[in-house]
Amino acid sequence: MHYVLYYVFDKKHYLAEFKGGELPKRVLDIGCGTGIWIHEVSKQWAEMGHTDVEFVGVDLVPVQTPMVLPAMYGIDYSLTSTSHISISTS
Repeated sequence: MHYVLYYVFDKKHYLAEFKGGELPKRVLDIGCGTGIWIHEVSKQWAEMGHTDVEFVGVDLVPVQTPMVLPAMYGIDYSLTSTSHISISTS
């Protein structure tokens, strides 16, 4: 789905405009799935010289497809599932 939206939105990973064109230092990806969006954006920003950024991805289910994320561009990856959290509606 990530790549479908990437091409639908004219090869853009995000549509946000940042104040003064300054990229954020912290990014939260809710519903990150395999973490592919974090991987792609962190790679793109690193190529632009923006390496001082923390990406956090969370999802309710464990990563569906095991994906080996290379430690390229000096970026450390850590994907975590919140499937152990119990939510009660009673």
